[in-house]
Order: sequence, then C-alpha cells, then structure tokens
Amino acid sequence: PLRSSSQPGSKKKRAKPNPAVTNLLTRSKAACASQEYTYAISLLTQAISIEPELATLYTGRGIAHANLKNYADALGDFQSAATRDDSSISSEVLIWMARCRLRLGSHSSALLAVRDALVKDPHNDDGHILMKRIKELGNHIDAYKGACLRKQWRMARTAYESCLNIYVEEDGEIPIELRCWGIALRIAESVWDKAIEAIDHLMIRNPKNIQVMVIRAQILFLTAKLSAALTQISAALKLDPDNNQAQALRMRIKGVLRSNEEGDAYRRQGQSSRALDCWNSALELVGEKEDEGNGGLVRALLLRLRAAIRLRLEQYLEGIKDIDAALKLEPASVKAYATRGRLHAGLELYETAVEDFTSALEHGGPDLDELERLDLQAERSELENKVEEERKKEKDYYQILGLSVTCTTAEIRKAYRIYSLKYHPDKGGIAELFKLVSEAYSVLSNEESRRDYDAKRRRRNASSYDSYEGDGFSEF
Repeated sequence: PLRSSSQPGSKKKRAKPNPAVTNLLTRSKAACASQEYTYAISLLTQAISIEPELATLYTGRGIAHANLKNYADALGDFQSAATRDDSSISSEVLIWMARCRLRLGSHSSALLAVRDALVKDPHNDDGHILMKRIKELGNHIDAYKGACLRKQWRMARTAYESCLNIYVEEDGEIPIELRCWGIALRIAESVWDKAIEAIDHLMIRNPKNIQVMVIRAQILFLTAKLSAALTQISAALKLDPDNNQAQALRMRIKGVLRSNEEGDAYRRQGQSSRALDCWNSALELVGEKEDEGNGGLVRALLLRLRAAIRLRLEQYLEGIKDIDAALKLEPASVKAYATRGRLHAGLELYETAVEDFTSALEHGGPDLDELERLDLQAERSELENKVEEERKKEKDYYQILGLSVTCTTAEIRKAYRIYSLKYHPDKGGIAELFKLVSEAYSVLSNEESRRDYDAKRRRRNASSYDSYEGDGFSEF
C-alpha cells in the first residue's frame, strides 16, 4: 500500500525549485517524449541526487522505467513518490502502477490501483478499459485454477490462452508465473519436447528464479534424466533451503535413483525377485498423477525394466500389462515393443510377437544401429518359423482350459468362467488368449462338437494325452 509521511489533508510547504533540478526535469520530459527513456532515467537520477525529497522526480522516473518494462523499479519509484507526497500520485500514475502490478503477475493489487485511479478521475477512459481487462483476467485465472483441480486440461488450456490474450492486448510482458502455467499444461499433456524447450528458454532469462528451477527439475525427473534433475533441484535448494516443494522433489528423485540402482545391481546378480521389489518401490515413488503426465517417461522406463524382470520370472501376463502401460506413456519405444514381443513369445503367441518385433523395427527406423537391427530381425525370423510350426499343429482345447479329457460339462463351464475373466481384454487381459479360451469353450461345451473333436484327437495323438491335466496358460 502507498503511504505518505504527511497527515491526510495536510499540505507541505514547497521549497523554491532548484534551477538545476528544473532544467533536468525539463530535459527528462523531452527525452520521454522522444522515447529516450534510458536517458530520461539518467537525468532524473541526477535530479534526485540534488533534490531527493521531490516526489515528482520519482513519478517521472517511475514512468520511464515502466516504458522500459522495468516494472519492479517503476513500482519502487512510485512508492518513493507517495512516501514523500501522496498528492503526486495522480490517476495517470495510478494507472501506470496498475499496469506494472499486472505485468508482474499481481492482478488483484492491479485492480486496487485502477480502482483508486477511477476514484480520482471517474471519467478516465484508460482506467475503465484497464479495469475491464483486469476483471476478465481474474475470471480466466479462476477458470484455469478450477479446471486444473478438476483435471480438465483442455478447459485449463483455453483459460490459460485467454489470460495470454489479455497481456497481448496490454502489449505487456507475460509474467513468469503465467509462463509456468503454460509449461505445467505441457507436462499434464505429456508434450515433453515442448515442455523442455519452454522451460529451458525461461531458465535462460530467469536463472535464479526458484519456481522456474523447481519446474525444470521436475521435467528432468519426469523425462528420466535423474542425475540432471538431482543437480537442478540441489541448486534450487541452495538458494532457498526451506522450499517445501523443492525438498519433496529432491526426496523423490533420490529415492527413485537409489531404487533403480539397487534394482539394476540385483538384476546383474540374477536376483530377479529382489530387482522386482526395487522397481516396484521406484514406481510407487514416481506415481501416475495426471498433472505429471501420468508419471511421464520415467514411469515408462521403470515399467519397461519391471517387465523385463517379469520376463525372467515367467510372469508374462503381468509383464505385458506393464509394457502396455509404458507404451501409452512412450508410444515409440523400440525396447518396449521388443520386450513385449518376448513376453508374447513366452505365452506362445508367436504371431503377436512377430507383430511386436515388426513395430520395434519400424519405430527404430534410422536411429537403430546395424547390430540392433540385425538382432531384432533375427528374433523376428525365429518367431516367424515358430508361427509356421504352430499352424501345422492342432489346438489342444483341453490344455487351453487346463482340463483333462475326462472333464465334465460343469468343469468346462467353470474353467471357461475363470479363464475368460482372467484374459478378457476389458479386464486387462490379452485378446488373443481370450479368443483361444472362447474357441475352446465353444467346441467342448457342445456335446456333438466335443465328440467330433475327441475322435480327431484320439486318431492324431493316440492315448498319450488322455490323462493330461494342466494349469492352462500358466504352464506355457
């Protein structure tokens, strides 16, 4: 708030103007008229050194600073003027103050200043226009915050862009906080290249801004650049050791780094179960919040690492679920497609595995080195051979349902209920397995088709499988 050293209604005795100050003030006005604001500031600074209590000098310098977009310096001068003589704060100066506050991101205090301006001069057209814009901005800010709370990112973006338009209309600098909102939306939308580009640009211009540093560390973390993220957040905490947001982020980064390193060590030692526990812990720390792009690329990486361990442990279904989730976060991951291909092969779904390796090769494109390409092509060729072998085999419907050939109709129905729920795509299962279960049930649940199937099976396999009783796909 503006404060005056004088009592309300009191008048200060005005000293006779100093000729040197008068000359400097006149020249500064001419400089401002010629848009030579830096020169005007220099002249007014000289005048202030001669006559430090003359409020008019501060208002003039404040306006020059505002024209140069030095908004904080301008507000400092306006405050100095008000402290010396509040009558120097005209409606014009109040509107300048409102614009400075607005451009520094404080729309509420800007609204107070423009209201004061209109009290002094109710017919000030600039004041009424600015009042309307500030009120509109307030509505857009409320809409943005509400949409973010509801996780409605399209509505949040619309509100954010409306805020930007207000600043464009004002021909003003966009505040750092508002720029950070735009970057936060890029994170929520998982547009990582744009988020990185925007935060790096903002960081160059504001290298010591804590909010910018924390957001940059968050983006580095979510894009799986863990060491760089830790370096960035540590730098932020050196400037602001008590920043709670920075402290919490550093704990997450260090926790994920530690779990990932331990998991990798256990993997190399062949202790797959312990490695799995480590990556479970890391994934829990990362989380999958919508406003963090559902965990981003770091979650995709950890899901892929966990899926590779599940492959070793023959937890094929769980591994495929991990890769499906990873591909939603990073759709072009070559390693994810290759890992899923191996998991599908573990379930003897060779055609699907071939499709995965084909996708890996397509997404890799020219970025794959020759050795990687040859390895992927070799795995695909091996799987294509298995596809041909499988086509020559007759499907064993009893094995698919985990039943013996002497099973009853009730047992067939029970097995179908169990496996159809387990493999149903809507329940997170695998469509190909669900299709096989449905096909097996269709044949075995019908008395006539089962009799025909059994006859063909006996002729083909004699009696070698008559006593078979398996556990369905878990045996594969």
